[in-house]
Amino acid sequence: MKQKNQEKILQELMKQNLRYQLALEDYELDTGNELDLLMTTWGKLNIFRKTRKNLTLEKQIQEAKIIQENFKKIVNKIGKEHFIFYDDGDINYIWKKLKKEDINE
Repeated sequence: MKQKNQEKILQELMKQNLRYQLALEDYELDTGNELDLLMTTWGKLNIFRKTRKNLTLEKQIQEAKIIQENFKKIVNKIGKEHFIFYDDGDINYIWKKLKKEDINE
């Protein structure tokens, strides 16, 4: 029973991390901004995906939580106002194109 609960927790963490990754990729593509923490976190997530089967379930959950916390730090650094957070846990970057009048302000 405990293992099934842990597997569900890990599955949800991985789904959330994917959502953060996609939203932050949209941010990076739209703005051209590459935050060091963003690049580091993407690297950690990619390594984790490749090597997680070598870890215990508890260690996988721990690592997935650390990656998620890093993603949350990035969102906070960029500003939560640039993202939409949905009730189902999805997150999207809000694409804000600059208007000519915005540039002149």
